[in-house]
Amino acid sequence: MLNARLYASNLGHCRRNLRKRILVFTTILIVGSWLFGSEGFAGRRPSPPGDGVLAAKPPMGWNSWDSYGRTLNEDTIKANAQWMARRLKQFGWEYVVIDEGWYLENPEANEDKTKPRFDIDSFGRFVPSQARFPSAGAGRTFKPLADYIHSLGLMFGIHIIRGIPREAVEKNLPIAGSSFHGAEAADRSDLCPWNKYNYGLDPEKPAAQAYYDSLANLYASWGVDFIKIDCICSHPYKPAEIRMFSQAITHVGRDMVLSLSPGPAPLEGRDELSELAQMWRISDDVWDVWYSDKDFPQGVKNQFTRAAKWAGVAKAGHWPKRTNFLAARGDVECSWPATGIGAAVSRHGKCKWSKALRNRSRVTPRGQERLEWHQTNRLRVDVEIASMGGLCYLDAL
Repeated sequence: MLNARLYASNLGHCRRNLRKRILVFTTILIVGSWLFGSEGFAGRRPSPPGDGVLAAKPPMGWNSWDSYGRTLNEDTIKANAQWMARRLKQFGWEYVVIDEGWYLENPEANEDKTKPRFDIDSFGRFVPSQARFPSAGAGRTFKPLADYIHSLGLMFGIHIIRGIPREAVEKNLPIAGSSFHGAEAADRSDLCPWNKYNYGLDPEKPAAQAYYDSLANLYASWGVDFIKIDCICSHPYKPAEIRMFSQAITHVGRDMVLSLSPGPAPLEGRDELSELAQMWRISDDVWDVWYSDKDFPQGVKNQFTRAAKWAGVAKAGHWPKRTNFLAARGDVECSWPATGIGAAVSRHGKCKWSKALRNRSRVTPRGQERLEWHQTNRLRVDVEIASMGGLCYLDAL
């Protein structure tokens, strides 16, 4: 009897907290819309969407990272795209973006322990792993998958890390469409602090622009509509490389949204960011804490101040954006009491699933502790937010 009362009490407390958290999330959306959609305290409104403007409205869609990390494959991408087309396309959600690692033969590789193996073409460019994306075929192209996404009435996007693969530099592979080679483009002293796959490019070298031109041409031939380029918008901020990649997209003649990560983008760079990209992040990752006094991770409360600083910058075709806010549906385990926002949102994107998506997310030691706590205490809450159905997360692009 005591256990039943305790269960009922805990379940009621969990539900009350969930209602509060949904209210917080709704408040963030409303305030964010006001700050970004009305120029906030400036009292002016952004330019209305115009004909022919790329990303005239803020692009909305799904990014694979928080649900799958590097473990995604063709089947999971198609399944999520099908669900989006059925449930969310009518509300403006249209971009399906494959995040980091689609070119890894061994996506489980840890750079500290296991050497990653890459699929790279003869011109030193990452290409999709055929083992994980069978439709890529011998030509190792995303064109068939992009065509499938387009057949659903959706748009296809990919994630890349700035620069040129180190392997392409060490082998001094030729750069497509030019007389240059990889070693002529690279800055070997420039490595992304948190991802060592690539060398940075030296903006003073013509070979560097030639390499980004070759990437833009390749992605256009695949039918890519959205490019998220990482390690370029903050820690470190690389405005020269942003300009090179933006110019490469312009030269190729295909509309491709350019989204810059990670955040926080420097406020003093707002003019050049607005000139060169359609989207850029203004915050580092947000986890399920209300407030953080660290740069990483960020809390929910921190976003209000950041949004206010960027008020007035948003306009048709150019959007400062906050980071991912993760949401889940159905059979969501109520978070343990020590966490912040966590009933429908878990720290690293660990929602529990009884079907296909279950156990596909990355698991950290703390995440494992949480799963064990849930299994012991049996606190379950059934919640559906915004009719998300089988999608575990709708991430910021």
